[in-house]
Amino acid sequence: QIAGVVGTQAAARLLKNSDNETARNLGGAAEVAAAVGAVATAADVLAESFANARAMAEACGVPVPRAKKWVVALVALPLAIVCGAYIPQLAQGNIEMQENAAAAAEQIAIARKALEPSCEYVSADDPYERYQDYGYHVRSYLHDGDSDAQKTYTYLDFDNKGTLTEVSYAAEIDPDASLEDNLARIELDLDELSSVVQTVDVKTMSPELLAPQKLPEEFRQAFLNGSLYERISIRTSDNPIKTYYSFDTDPEDEFDEYTHPSIRITLMGKTS
Repeated sequence: QIAGVVGTQAAARLLKNSDNETARNLGGAAEVAAAVGAVATAADVLAESFANARAMAEACGVPVPRAKKWVVALVALPLAIVCGAYIPQLAQGNIEMQENAAAAAEQIAIARKALEPSCEYVSADDPYERYQDYGYHVRSYLHDGDSDAQKTYTYLDFDNKGTLTEVSYAAEIDPDASLEDNLARIELDLDELSSVVQTVDVKTMSPELLAPQKLPEEFRQAFLNGSLYERISIRTSDNPIKTYYSFDTDPEDEFDEYTHPSIRITLMGKTS
């Protein structure tokens, strides 16, 4: 229809520029026909737009406002659909985000309350201050001490709804002490710290995440028979949680004052 109207308008312009009077008269008639066609086409387009807009509104559950068809089709309904369909979805998403933040904040508060009496320093993300889709962390240091002291600490990882998904322990090595002395100190610290973590009564992917931890004999022997510059990585279990033991360090030719060798235990909940 639109192409026909455009073609008629073009023919009318050509005929009206003719030197022949009859042709010029035909051009005027064609111009009138094109105008009538344009009005009819516009009416058809408006009717179709109104029908489409009304169908979209019904699909979105938005009531059709009372107004002239062109207002409804071109202005009122598009705005109504946006306000009636999308804004409630955004509002619902915001409500869910606030509920998740509240649930996470509650679990983090429980963890902090359990850790603070036994640990010298505890810090945690605040879901109310900054919502994070990927989750939140609680960090707890058994002995804060000065910057040169070897630290033993734990990380508790929560998802964005406040469920505990991962627990890790880390204990720094003293390069000036023997491997035997380091291991003895670290095992005492890990016993003490994991006993505290065991009292953290939060929602978990698996209760084994909060179980007391000890270094397995395989790891102990590998550490004692190795050196300060040899890395160790052992995975002992995949059921019911993933468990990793590691000694992180640098090779002797890369070992310097910026190297902080440490023994780590990582416990990861398994998604179903």
